[in-house]
Amino acid sequence: MRVGFRVNRPGRLGRGAYFWRLDVYGKELAICWFRFWRGKGNYSGDRAVRGVIVTAQLSCSEDEYLDLDMDELRDEIGRELRRWPRHPQSSAAIGEFYDFYISKLEEQAGAKFVIIAGKVPLPKGHQYPVALGLPRCYCARTSSSISDLRLEEIVE
Repeated sequence: MRVGFRVNRPGRLGRGAYFWRLDVYGKELAICWFRFWRGKGNYSGDRAVRGVIVTAQLSCSEDEYLDLDMDELRDEIGRELRRWPRHPQSSAAIGEFYDFYISKLEEQAGAKFVIIAGKVPLPKGHQYPVALGLPRCYCARTSSSISDLRLEEIVE
């Protein structure tokens, strides 16, 4: 089995390896996300496609951590979106916007953010409780911020 992370385009938290918050729905979200992308043919070039749930310890210093759900930051993101000629609509355009915005914040702070936290859309087909709002996710942007990897094969 080949083990590795695909980081081929930016997502809502920028470019990196995404981990669901390990709460009561975290594993279910991981399975649903794998099935969604497999259904879209994302793994069609791979010989044998077996999904795994990856759990890990993510760590970084406080100044390398960015939480996009902080009220002040969400207000600033809203102001930045107002300055854009058109609001990004597609997943790719939204990912590009966040990559741009995070790079801008890093330039202003004179530092690199290693782990970015925020809420992301649900994978299609998941029965996540609406009462909880969107699920929380973490984007690890460097391999050095990921440790204690544990793999659990998805049995179908």
